[in-house]
Amino acid sequence: MNWQDPELSRGAWLVGGTFLISIGLGLIGRRNRTAAASAEAAEPATPAERKPRLIPDLLHAVAPPLQFAAWYYCLYFAAPLFLHFVHPPSADWLTAHRAMFWHLGLVVAVFGFLFRAVTILDDFLAGPLRHTPSLFDDYLLRIGLFALRMTIPLVGIVILIHLLAVPQLYLDRIDPFLKAAFIVAAAVILYRAILEGEKTALQGLAKNLKAADNSAARGVQTRVRILRKFAVVFNGLLATAALLTLIPGVRAVGASLLASAGIVGIVLGFAAQKTLGTLFAGLQIALTQPIRLGDQVIVLGESGNIEEISLTLVVVRTWDGRRLILPITYFIEQPFQNWTLLPTAMTATVKLRVDFSLPLAPVREEMKRWIEAHPSWNRQTYAFQVTDADGATMEIRLIAGVPNSSASFGMQCDLREKLITYIEEHHPGCLPRNRQEAIPSFLPDPFQAPQPQKPPQQAPQP
Repeated sequence: MNWQDPELSRGAWLVGGTFLISIGLGLIGRRNRTAAASAEAAEPATPAERKPRLIPDLLHAVAPPLQFAAWYYCLYFAAPLFLHFVHPPSADWLTAHRAMFWHLGLVVAVFGFLFRAVTILDDFLAGPLRHTPSLFDDYLLRIGLFALRMTIPLVGIVILIHLLAVPQLYLDRIDPFLKAAFIVAAAVILYRAILEGEKTALQGLAKNLKAADNSAARGVQTRVRILRKFAVVFNGLLATAALLTLIPGVRAVGASLLASAGIVGIVLGFAAQKTLGTLFAGLQIALTQPIRLGDQVIVLGESGNIEEISLTLVVVRTWDGRRLILPITYFIEQPFQNWTLLPTAMTATVKLRVDFSLPLAPVREEMKRWIEAHPSWNRQTYAFQVTDADGATMEIRLIAGVPNSSASFGMQCDLREKLITYIEEHHPGCLPRNRQEAIPSFLPDPFQAPQPQKPPQQAPQP
């Protein structure tokens, strides 16, 4: 071990300087934390209201890597000295490989600081971007910082391997694992981007979904959710195929999966199969939208709302809380009713049979006054009509316009209840009743035809 080596002298000064800098940054960080704690105690603030401070936060982030570097390089220069007295051959080996350990500590310290700086950058940019009207910049910030957190360790490992001058034999064994790590990282980043994209899109639709006429917003919501499911499946397929190409025994399988994902003819050929045909039906529903989340439909004689649309199934929630599970191909191949496909007004219709003695004018005036005060009436459509009559009763029909199908059923129930209550209170004798006419038993039945009389029988002659 050469004590006169100028590199040892420069290293000693570097370690000493790094150690002093780390101590200084630690003291500054402690002072800043104490001041921040005092300010927080005097005037508490939520995390969203805390103003980020870039320079103090960066100094706080750089302190642990510098402290690690100081201790590491102290050990770096002290280990050969210690081993020189204990085991000289090991000291000579460490001296011969000083560059490798020097690069190891440097890479760990630098990339440790970069990883911590990403969090500081997130806190510094999240506040200003949160107050912008656009949600897209928040989305880009979240995805960009998440990608940095995923890639910084991997890039550090790759740089470290090249700086350590690993032999080619070991590089050939390590290379597939590094490629697999990058493929998994890319798949995870894309998966996070897909989920965050869906979250951002639905967050922008939150106000429109709460509006009375939300058909357009529900259409976008349905399209976003179905396309998100397709994107997740496609991302998983590509990642699996890319990983399979790294295994020599199944490389042909992975290559065929990647080729099938890029050749339209092969995809259309496999679409003839039932499973992929179902997936394509889901994609067709996402694009054409015969149904959307929240639509009121009638399927198999049941009325309900579309609660969930997956790649293969549709869940319909009926009015009594039951769930109908239908294959998604049903809504492509079978006819059904969709009452909320277009944002058109509907009419609530109520029919009731009453006695002929019911005075129509006061009932008509009362119903008109009550409908005009109803909050669900669209201020356009109203009618009070006598639509049928038979030998015992007549049929009256009430028609009231409502803005959408969800208000139609409630209006029908209210109209029916109000009409029956009014007739019962003001004209109780006009409710429908069955008439029967009693005929005494000793009188001949007027509706029965007379029976022919038989001639009297004569007694036989002796």
